[in-house]
Formats: sequence, structure tokens, C-alpha cells
Amino acid sequence: MSIIERRPPNASACANGAVSAERLERWEFVQLISEQPTAAHRLIERLSERLRLANERVVRLTAAEADERRSASEPASNRNEYL
Repeated sequence: MSIIERRPPNASACANGAVSAERLERWEFVQLISEQPTAAHRLIERLSERLRLANERVVRLTAAEADERRSASEPASNRNEYL
């Protein structure tokens, strides 16, 4: 993400097995996606998937937080009503 946003990296990675990696300068990345539209398309798909998963997680966490607040604000008699 940092190569796209022109910001410092905010994450690191740890591999469980052998890994091959290369460091790309921003201009190399721009050239790569310009010359290889299939690679650009795969990147967009992965970013879209990650964004969708992050959105789903936010929705779940927000709903859970709302449920907790609702339960905490109900009188004790209402909370035990269905037990």
C-alpha cells in the first residue's frame, strides 16, 4: 500500500517457509503495472478483496459493540427475561 499511497510502510511480514521477494521503487512499480495490465488487474482484485473483508470486519465489530452497549443499558430484569 505504501508504494501506491506514497507513504511510509506501516506493516511487516513474516514467512513460515522459503520466500523470494524483490524491492521495487515506485517508478518501477508504475512501469510494471503500465506494461503488464494482467498484473495490475490481479493487484486491483486483491486490494478489492482485502477492502471488502476489512469492511465486513468493521460491520461485525460495530454490531457486536452495539449489542454490548444495548445489553449494558437494559435493566437487569430485561436481560434475564429470556433465560
